[in-house]
Amino acid sequence: SELWTKNKSDSKQRVEELLNEFSITHIRKSPAISLDCLGGSIGLDNQYTFKIAQETIDDFILVNEDKIAEGIKFNFVEHKLVTEGAAATGVMVVKDNMSNKLGNNIISLICGGNIDAKLFNKIIS
Repeated sequence: SELWTKNKSDSKQRVEELLNEFSITHIRKSPAISLDCLGGSIGLDNQYTFKIAQETIDDFILVNEDKIAEGIKFNFVEHKLVTEGAAATGVMVVKDNMSNKLGNNIISLICGGNIDAKLFNKIIS
């Protein structure tokens, strides 16, 4: 991915640069657990969400596919929740203490279960 570099701090800086300097011009879908939820209304016509994120988010944490899968399984095993990859990212940031913002006021949104059944079964097996 364009955003991923070898050094975590470089990746975080690159994400921040992209959010501050660019606008969304296209969305390229690729096979990823975290993108399984994009079947909804997120897209180029959504003129509000990106701007709100630019103005309000003060930390970015990159969570890899293995950790996202671990979070999906954790949500199911520990909390009996079927969640999509997007919900698993925040859970893993908190669970694995991946941010220096933890301990302050934070939100980890546990969103819907919009995940392919075969993918979900593979992850929890």
